[in-house]
Amino acid sequence: MFAKHLSSAMVEKDPLIVAQHVEEFSLAGEMEIGIAGNNGQPAFNTYITAPEKILAAHEETSIRSNGELILFKPLKNELRCHGCHSPGDKTRGMIIVKTSLRKAHAQLNETAKRLIGFSILIGLISELFLIIFLRKMILRPIEALTEGANLLRNGNLDHRIVLKRDDEIGDLASCFNEMADSIEQSHISMESAVRQKTKELRAIAELSSDAFRGDRDLKEIADQFLDAIISHLGYRYSALCLIDKETGLLLQEFKKGVDNNICDIEISVASEHPFIKTIREAKPAIKNSQEINAPDTFGNVVIIPIVSHQRKRCREVNNCAYETCP
Repeated sequence: MFAKHLSSAMVEKDPLIVAQHVEEFSLAGEMEIGIAGNNGQPAFNTYITAPEKILAAHEETSIRSNGELILFKPLKNELRCHGCHSPGDKTRGMIIVKTSLRKAHAQLNETAKRLIGFSILIGLISELFLIIFLRKMILRPIEALTEGANLLRNGNLDHRIVLKRDDEIGDLASCFNEMADSIEQSHISMESAVRQKTKELRAIAELSSDAFRGDRDLKEIADQFLDAIISHLGYRYSALCLIDKETGLLLQEFKKGVDNNICDIEISVASEHPFIKTIREAKPAIKNSQEINAPDTFGNVVIIPIVSHQRKRCREVNNCAYETCP
């Protein structure tokens, strides 16, 4: 735009108008504007020269010198300019614009400071948001898991963690609740077992203090013993099998709650009968009725051998020929 105004003023052949245009643009843009002729010397009351090398190139270019940016723009020798300039010249001079880079650098530094400050502010806001996010999504659930573990350790087995999440933390909470369920069920089962054992021990104590008295005969003791097993320990039937010391056979049997005979089968303790083999192991065992050749109506049978406390071997006490008996 400036070049067009300048060309129009030159066509009018009024140097004052040209100088006025140069001054107006210089003041408006806070820059120094000069015009050089074809010889590179200042014209129209300006003070900037054009280097010979740049002038001869007839091209728009720019250079930096002493903290200033200098722009060189050739003025084309148009047809309307031939009244004052030779038609053989490509250009009729050059517009030179000189501006300081210090102000631009200062503006860039100010912009950089603002960007740095804005970046710091964004970083602080992001860090604050990240802390809040981590606390809500990770730290609080972990605190809930830690609190749940402490409560579980202190005996609060009905405590459960409520975390409705579909991520790893939610899976961990679900596993914790499943573990708490398992521990609670195990505790309940253990308490039930302890109560059952306490009941059994109480029944044994009662039998020891009441049933096995010296003023009672064997049948009376056996009847009360078997009655206590059914009433106190909760079994459907009970039976007491005795080994005849003279013959080593199962000959005598006391029973309650069942009509079928279990022991009265006259089998030697030295035989390989399944029931006898279980007795010879001298260990408590649970057998299916078919495994010991007992009637099917018995179902599962609990066998508890009564081991003699005499120092002699079992076969010596019972005149048994089975020498490998415990």
